[in-house]
This record gives sequence, structure tokens and C-alpha cells, in this order.
Amino acid sequence: MDKSFLDAVLRHFNPYTPRSGTESVAPLLYDLARVARHETITEFGTGFTTAFLAKAMADNHMDFLEHRKSLIERVERNKETLINILNTQAAALSGLERDPESISRIFESVGKIIHGDTPPITPVPFFYAQRYEPRLFTWEQLPEASQYVQSLRALLRELKLEDYVTLTAGAKIDGYMSAVPAIRRPVGMAWNDFGYKLEFFEEAYPNVTTQGGLLIFHSPFDFPEEIAAVKRRLADELYRGKCEFFTLQEPHKFSQNGCFFIRKCATAYKDPRLSLKESLECLLELAAP
Repeated sequence: MDKSFLDAVLRHFNPYTPRSGTESVAPLLYDLARVARHETITEFGTGFTTAFLAKAMADNHMDFLEHRKSLIERVERNKETLINILNTQAAALSGLERDPESISRIFESVGKIIHGDTPPITPVPFFYAQRYEPRLFTWEQLPEASQYVQSLRALLRELKLEDYVTLTAGAKIDGYMSAVPAIRRPVGMAWNDFGYKLEFFEEAYPNVTTQGGLLIFHSPFDFPEEIAAVKRRLADELYRGKCEFFTLQEPHKFSQNGCFFIRKCATAYKDPRLSLKESLECLLELAAP
């Protein structure tokens, strides 16, 4: 992480207090957001983690734009080859189960075109063809006029991250997810850095994507009864087999120690070779004038 970024965040927020404790969690959230490339993340309870999540949004967006440009350039250089593959291999592309060897050869040929020694590495065309405008929606119970909220806004301005964040102050503990535009739901990650664990679960779970979406609860050991209630919910038939969960503990701390994770996984992984024809069409569309 860039030292100037860390210095700026630490000037505004001190995570090394009994009421914070996100000194290790904030970089973890940044890395999770960078790996999963969520377009929309929500946060209930602002502060030190907000800057890290916002930076992940900005870094993801910059990568997307640069990598998309690089992919388009690769496709443009090999446009005729891709068109020829699409036209001459139509039968194989529409019969994956009948001719897996042919598909493997086609996949290898396409791979030589779109893969590179620089990012994007082994790119999925669909990802780069879709809208990708990363944004963090975050809610704080303190009022707008509070020094805490004003300090957070000043930090986001200083870091030039305010365009990636929608911050709502004076928020209530229910109904906040409805403020996320419908086009951005379901969201990729929902982070709880406050109390109200069960209420957060009931509000956030239906609005998180089934494609590996994450709900993350800070300080589960400080709220044992509420986390136990969440686990009882997850044992219901409604949720069984549709998610997985675990607790990551920070054993060196009495409180503010660790996170409880729920990962929604009702949607199985899809082999990209199953949509190779669509991928080829997508690549050609990217390079269209």
C-alpha cells in the first residue's frame, strides 16, 4: 500500500483504539475487493475501512480501463483470425459435449491472441465488455455536521476518492440497502463495521449476489448472541446449501478481533469454454469501430 495513502488515512483515523481495531482488517478488505472486482460494495459503519474500500474501487476502475484498452488492441491486431475461427468452427462451437478436443484446440488458439505477458492475463471477454463503474455505498449513524463525518469527507477529497463513494450520514439501521440503485443490486460485498449484526444480515443478505457475494461482520466475538442468531438463520432450509461461512479470528486481541464471513454460492462456477462462441462474438464487438 502506498505510504502517502497510509499517512493520510492515519492523520484522520486511528485504528489502534478499543473502539476501532481495523488496522489489519482494512487492508484485508482492500485485497478482497481487488481480487473479486466487485462493482458495488456497501458498508454500514464508516471510518478507517472506508478509505481502503474506496481506494480498491478506484484501483479496480483504473485497471479495468487500462486492461480493456490492452485487450481491444490485441483483438484488433488479430481480428481476421478471430472472424475466421468463428466462421469455420461453428459446428464445434455449438457442440462442446460432442467434440471437446476441437473446443480445446479452439480455446488454445483464441488464448494465444488474447493472453499476454502484461495485464490483462487470461481475460474473460464478458467482464471487459460490460459496464464497470465501481462504487462504495457507505452509511454512518452520526449526523452530517459531526466532526467525524466531516473528517471522513475531507480525507476522501484529499485522496481524490470522493467520486467513488456515496456517503450517507445520519443513517438508520434499516432500509438503507434500498438506497442502492436497482441497477447496482445485487451487490458484491456488504461490510458491517458496527453493531446490529442480525438486523444487518436480514437487510443485506437478500441484496448480495449469489455469485460468490460476501457478507462480512466485524468483531463477531463482541456480539456472540447476535452472531449465534445469524448462524441459526443460516441453518434454516431457506439458506442451506446456498452459502458457506467461517470466522477469522485475531487471537492476539481481546476485542475487535476478527470477522465473520458469509459467502453466497448458489450459482456454480461456469467453465468459460462453455460460452466460447459468445466470447468470440464479444471480443469482436469490443474491437468494432
